[in-house]
Formats: sequence, structure tokens, C-alpha cells
Amino acid sequence: MRIYLRDNPHLALTCFKQAKEVHTIIKDYNDLANKETLTKIKDKIIQAVPFAEILLFGSRVNGNWTNESDYDIMVCNIIAECHKEMIKNIDFGVEVDLFFSPSKTENSFYIKL
Repeated sequence: MRIYLRDNPHLALTCFKQAKEVHTIIKDYNDLANKETLTKIKDKIIQAVPFAEILLFGSRVNGNWTNESDYDIMVCNIIAECHKEMIKNIDFGVEVDLFFSPSKTENSFYIKL
């Protein structure tokens, strides 16, 4: 079971007391750090598959990311394997963990890019 900082902000103080960096919980795109990197990721995916919807989730949304954290990206509206392969072959220049969904995912732990 995962416990997210969004669900229990007091947990952040306990869990990350000795951490060098503690980040706030992200509620929308404007709150994101590294927007330039995220915009590049989004643009490269849209260039390959224009109808894709791109969501960010994981540590970069939960507030417990570090500079070494990857970018967890959910690409929605992807059904065909050829589209998945096109996206998987993109060189993002940063570490990106890709996940695919045939439809839009409704979840408060995702931020639409």
C-alpha cells in the first residue's frame, strides 16, 4: 500500500525530516517544477502521436521527488502497439517511465500536461 503525502501532509515532516529536499504536493501544472523538461516530453509525444493525452504522476506529483527521480508519464488514448512503440523509441533526454492506457484515467494523483 502506498501512502501519498497529499493524503497525509504531516507524514511528510516525519518521513522526510532528514531529507535535503522536501517539495510541496502538486495540484496543477502551474505548480510543477521542471516545466521546461515536462513541456519537451509532452511535445515529443504529441509530435509522434497527436491524439495522445499525457499525464504526470508518481513522486514528481506526490512531493517526494529528488533530482535523481524519473518522470512517471501515463499516455492515454493509446490502443495500437505501433503507437506505443513510436513513443517508447523517443529519446527524451531524461529518464522517463512510460505507462499506457486505452482511455483517459481519472485520478487525483495525476497532473495533465
